[in-house]
Amino acid sequence: AEEFELRGTPLNTRLTYRRCIDRFERHFSASAAQLGRTQVRQFLLHLVEHAKLSPITHNVYAAALYFLYTHVLGRARVVEKLPRRKGVRKLPAVLTPTEVEALLGALPATHRTVLMLAYGAGLRISEACGLRVEDVDSHAGVLHIRCAKRNRDRDVMLSPRMLEELRSYWRKRRPPGPELFPGRLGAGSTLTRE
Repeated sequence: AEEFELRGTPLNTRLTYRRCIDRFERHFSASAAQLGRTQVRQFLLHLVEHAKLSPITHNVYAAALYFLYTHVLGRARVVEKLPRRKGVRKLPAVLTPTEVEALLGALPATHRTVLMLAYGAGLRISEACGLRVEDVDSHAGVLHIRCAKRNRDRDVMLSPRMLEELRSYWRKRRPPGPELFPGRLGAGSTLTRE
């Protein structure tokens, strides 16, 4: 946990790495500190041959093990020259405007607005969920995204249609703030991607 804190590792990355490391240890029924290069390679090969993980997911496991052995256990030689898999890059399926409207129209107001923001402004879902009322600059037509990937702030354009959708959401829900999409856990919590 200290290494995550020292590096300012985002929460999602922490959770993902912990799940990967836990699966690695369960696979061998042993602590990672007791395991070495041979077991790391066997495990990654198992993920390819038996678990049939995609190259992207496989590389997340490799990154988690690299972090563990290099930064936590101080045994960088275990993961030295760890192979990464190359994947085929496919373009995502693109929905027609009618399909997008049908999909968004079937959602409750809050979820509809969050997804419209993510889709229309090119936000990560966590960025859309974490917006605060003060992040919406209607005069400049901009959304301020705070602590985005790599803890960088950025601004994205806010279209007139999206601004109208936000205003409609505001009139219906009247969130108490400062969170634009408050969560169920009370003050300070926001809607999450789960």
